[in-house]
Amino acid sequence: MLARAELLTLEFWPYALAGDAGDVTTIVDFLRANFTQGEIVAGDSDDPAGTEPIAALIDQLIKRAESDRADRDVYYDVWVSK
Repeated sequence: MLARAELLTLEFWPYALAGDAGDVTTIVDFLRANFTQGEIVAGDSDDPAGTEPIAALIDQLIKRAESDRADRDVYYDVWVSK
């Protein structure tokens, strides 16, 4: 059902992914297969980052999953669309 959505928003929390809560590969594979563009904004920020191709967004998510995994206070709001 989520794959049929034209627009999807999610919270990306690297700290949770570092534990047993999830795997970044599952998330990025789903986004790559179903969406063409998106935007990442730091949590609690009103500063839009700008829309970018899904491949660039996925690269950022993978990097942030690694670099922010020990900081429980860091999260990102992610918007993706077809």
